[in-house]
Amino acid sequence: MDAALGGGRIFTTLGLSLGFKDGCRSVRDARATGMCDDDPTPTKRSLRELPERLRSRFDHAGADMIWLQYWWHALRSNMSCVPGSGRPRRSFTGPIWQGISYAMLCLAAAPVAQAQSMVQPLPQALTPDLDPRTWPLSAVGKLNVVTGPGSRQYCTATLVGPRHALTAAHCLWDRARERWADPAGVHFVAGYEQGRYTAHSIAKAYIKPDAYRFGTSREDLGRDWAIVELAEPISLKPLGLSRAIGPDARATMLIGIVHAGYKSYANQIVSVERGCQARYEPAALPLLQHYCRVAPGESGSALILRDDEPAIVGILVASATTGTSIAVPVSSFRTAVEAALKGPAAERGEALNPARTPASAGQR
Repeated sequence: MDAALGGGRIFTTLGLSLGFKDGCRSVRDARATGMCDDDPTPTKRSLRELPERLRSRFDHAGADMIWLQYWWHALRSNMSCVPGSGRPRRSFTGPIWQGISYAMLCLAAAPVAQAQSMVQPLPQALTPDLDPRTWPLSAVGKLNVVTGPGSRQYCTATLVGPRHALTAAHCLWDRARERWADPAGVHFVAGYEQGRYTAHSIAKAYIKPDAYRFGTSREDLGRDWAIVELAEPISLKPLGLSRAIGPDARATMLIGIVHAGYKSYANQIVSVERGCQARYEPAALPLLQHYCRVAPGESGSALILRDDEPAIVGILVASATTGTSIAVPVSSFRTAVEAALKGPAAERGEALNPARTPASAGQR
């Protein structure tokens, strides 16, 4: 059985190596931002690393089934992008490629089918019991940001009102051109799943802390939040803000957190993880240190506390090498969200001027 499973992995690896190259400038440089320079496509590096990460928790058969799932999603997406150009690097369009792809799928699927009886359920992050089409996950969406001709980056955002979505501020920073993205190039797509969606709107403006600078210091991370004002209202139930953390809260451990976002290696579906823990660190700029498994593309995604009523307790802004990740707690942006919901940001004079460039822009 192990030999058969190994054969499936070898042929799948061959297919991934032939068909895909890394579409990001650097995975390490992503800083959990999900900021590939181009249209999000499964990358060779993340797909190669996937079985190793999964083997630590699942048997070989489970890893192969998941790897096959991603190979199929990658095959359906048909292309990866050349950084900065928006042009396809290589497509599976010719009869030879189609034949090779079909053969690889068959070879990889055969041993998996034999091993289905011994496979444990897929991880919660891939097979949630929560339906992305129903509340509260229906409020989660993809935030696509145009960063230049033929170039895009994406993050995750969460609807907090009919015209407002919450995300990370760094998701709106165009690193290539070192300036803030034009709101007209920011597009929120709620309930996105394999080309389908429940609602969408471009941005009219967005709000962020004036003191925020793109970087990785505690001050930068603590201010890394933004509210996107949508041009058109979205008639979906938004998520509220949790009262579990307030300005006077002490160090607190939160349990039972749900995290939902669009991972770079599974960007056609929203991935959900349940049962996370987070530790609140009080300070002048407080942070949440949490233990949800995260990946590039999930920046700006909400940490949802499942109390009587699901509500946002923080938003993901960075990952750490220690296995923990960093989120901005709800206490940091509650006042701004509540003010934004009372009226259009532009009418209050708080809309961001996209031409304004932070003094330390682009510094890491």
